[in-house]
Amino acid sequence: MAFKQLQLNTLNTAVARSLSRNLIEDVAPVIGAGAGKFLVRELAKQLNREYVDVETLIAANSEQVRHWASVCLPAYAVAYLAVTTT
Repeated sequence: MAFKQLQLNTLNTAVARSLSRNLIEDVAPVIGAGAGKFLVRELAKQLNREYVDVETLIAANSEQVRHWASVCLPAYAVAYLAVTTT
């Protein structure tokens, strides 16, 4: 439980920093993806913001495909950034 709270504190600090720099609009929802989206759901509650599961945004006919695409999306995003920024 202490580890979960430490993770939430870290995320909350990062969001607060982005909000203070006007990098995130006040009405922007919090979108959860990956294996840690349960933390993002909790963070959205703490920030009193709408939570959107990225799985609901993935256009696929199969629930299983949407689930695994959601789980793998953060890894894909990091790989994409690595390829496009080098």
